[in-house]
Amino acid sequence: IELVNFPDAKQEKAKVMICQLDFDQMAYDQGSKLCFVSNTQKNRDYIRNYLNIAIRQRVDLLVFPELVIPSEFVEELVMVSAQYDMYIVGVTHYKQVEDGFLSICPIVTPHGVFSTEKITPSPYEVSSFKNRSDGAINGKRIYRLQGTKIGDLAVAICMDYTDDELRVALGKDDLDFLVVTAFNSKTDEFACTMQSDVQRSSD
Repeated sequence: IELVNFPDAKQEKAKVMICQLDFDQMAYDQGSKLCFVSNTQKNRDYIRNYLNIAIRQRVDLLVFPELVIPSEFVEELVMVSAQYDMYIVGVTHYKQVEDGFLSICPIVTPHGVFSTEKITPSPYEVSSFKNRSDGAINGKRIYRLQGTKIGDLAVAICMDYTDDELRVALGKDDLDFLVVTAFNSKTDEFACTMQSDVQRSSD
């Protein structure tokens, strides 16, 4: 876990926008094991609709689900973040590395981009064969941002949130936001864990 300290004064309140996309409206390229968001004009326009709402509403934190933003679109998000002082999370996509593909979530901030990696890929993402580079591999780095205008923030990508040790290591009870970006049909498991975390928290 890598700590990054920001110099911002913490706001009393933060306006958050959580996007629930219609995945049937989006185009994907299917690899042998993984799905990649297509960098089509239609996909980019669909994402821009949400960005425009966030800009009009003066949102502080904009959250997308996992695997809905083309990696090529990150540059535009960086410009929006800088211009409107907005934090954007859920820009999750696969990045090809030597051993396979890393699932990364760039946390786009007015101070730069910090790419959290998925530590525990889903069984559906891992290659069925050894020594194959067509599936997701384990990440190694998660960022915890401290002292932002919306407080202390961390992101857990999908299955990482179900890891008790990881949540404790992130200091989940001291965070202002622990954002879970996921593309997963088993939402009840996540909801139960979230409810337990909230009930057991001292604050």
